[in-house]
Amino acid sequence: MMRQIQSYVTAVGFPDSFDALESMRSKNAWLGVATDIETLFRFDSLPGQEWVAPPSVMPEDVVFFYHTRRGRSNARRLLREARARRELRHLVGLLQEAAETADHLAGTIFGYGVIGSRPIYMEMDEADHFKGGIFAPLADVRVLSRPIPQADHSLCFALARGGTNTPLAPSAFDCLKARITRSNRADAALLANRRGGDVGFGAVTANNWATVIGREDVRFINETQVRAYFADHLLNELRAPRTPVLEECQCWRNGRPTGIADYFVRVGHTWWPVETKVNALAQRDLAAQVRKYLGAEEIQARAGRHAGDRFDIAPPRGVLIVDQEGCTWIADGRQQHWPRRGLDHRTVAAIQSAMSQASER
Repeated sequence: MMRQIQSYVTAVGFPDSFDALESMRSKNAWLGVATDIETLFRFDSLPGQEWVAPPSVMPEDVVFFYHTRRGRSNARRLLREARARRELRHLVGLLQEAAETADHLAGTIFGYGVIGSRPIYMEMDEADHFKGGIFAPLADVRVLSRPIPQADHSLCFALARGGTNTPLAPSAFDCLKARITRSNRADAALLANRRGGDVGFGAVTANNWATVIGREDVRFINETQVRAYFADHLLNELRAPRTPVLEECQCWRNGRPTGIADYFVRVGHTWWPVETKVNALAQRDLAAQVRKYLGAEEIQARAGRHAGDRFDIAPPRGVLIVDQEGCTWIADGRQQHWPRRGLDHRTVAAIQSAMSQASER
């Protein structure tokens, strides 16, 4: 069965200083390796590993590994310095191997991995080699016998400037898959039953939104999509009759501004804050965000049809979170979750009931 997936390219480089190199060695010491690229080469013999990822990736998605040209320059420069300084000569062997690897792989797509589960936010030391704190576990990795040179992979996609990750369009994934398969048939086995996936959100209407959004193959690439095709329609059904859905709401407590909620919607007798994310698990401190809205006494919409409308409200004790996985209602220390997959109007009614009951307590 052919599986529709999302994919991205991640840049793999090499530290630009001895301090950064030492940080990377310390980070990988528990695995018995020194460099990040070694964790990919020895994936099958090492315990579970995570790799930097966009927040939108899901299990079975694919990450392609690109070795940067700057990584080669860094390895060569540090090697020269280590040879010239007595106190650094113990690093010559490591740097020699890194430089030779970089000479072979710089500028190429040298492998790919399969995402094992949803990415999460992980606290990182500022000195750590990886940039960004969102990581996804890898279920499998394949290093290519014949890396794909830039002259070939550049015909499929253009690398993002200044970023670690480059999301791939469905056509770019299919193009890269074809080039890998042509020269690395055995190594391409994990790509055989995957193709670039895309969902035509233009087909979403007020009548069919639940059917479309509840499909297994639906993916949200960014928060704008979550709002426009999921949250907007959901909240329009949840809201009390003849009440607006308020967007980008400034909140006040004791006369002081506390934060801006994505939405407020009235269900039952209470105005409730709503927070939208691509992946709630990938947020650094979601609890701290929603605390800004709980207990609000005044709200004012800053966007949408009702921009400028201001309301005095009963302080809410709960929040609805909407993301790629579905809807989570948190109130009075209790939590309920409704998965997006299989979502229908009965699900909406169940969410509405939970929020209404909280309004009556």
